[in-house]
Amino acid sequence: MALPRSIDVLKDIAIEYGVCIRPLAMRPTDLDTGLTEVIDLPYGATREDKCPSCAKKNRRL
Repeated sequence: MALPRSIDVLKDIAIEYGVCIRPLAMRPTDLDTGLTEVIDLPYGATREDKCPSCAKKNRRL
């Protein structure tokens, strides 16, 4: 009767939709305007135990 942890649910949903489960957050700054925004980049793992969707994409390449 225990509820699943939210992190496990999020990982399962990310794997189902083929999205990286360990994205890297980058914060580029526009030098002209000074605005910064957070951009999530794929982890880029080559092993399925780290990130299945990144490993699948790297295998295709």
